[in-house]
Amino acid sequence: MQRIFFVAFSLLTFVACSHKVINASSAPGTPKADATALYVSGIKPILETKCTPCHFPDKGGNKASFDNYSLASSQIDEMLIRVQLKPDEHGYMPFKGKKEGLTAAEIASLKEWKAALGK
Repeated sequence: MQRIFFVAFSLLTFVACSHKVINASSAPGTPKADATALYVSGIKPILETKCTPCHFPDKGGNKASFDNYSLASSQIDEMLIRVQLKPDEHGYMPFKGKKEGLTAAEIASLKEWKAALGK
């Protein structure tokens, strides 16, 4: 009888603690990842490679600027829409095949960054 009680108590404790951990990690306002670190390590290199010169004023671009964290993060929704279009669809980026489109991994990185931004 004590053994059954111990197993039941242990199981209930585990479930209750697991529930708290899951809820704490998904609570509103809890960062899913460090958005700044993601930007520096992964997003900025993607933007510099695939979006230059059009979105970098210092390189002659005249489109919405992606040359810093704040400006790029404000455009994440539009970026994701455009890079996921088919190359023959209006609004597809990168524009007119000037550069190779983003890979699935690069698009996944943008999505991860968007989630880290809390958008």
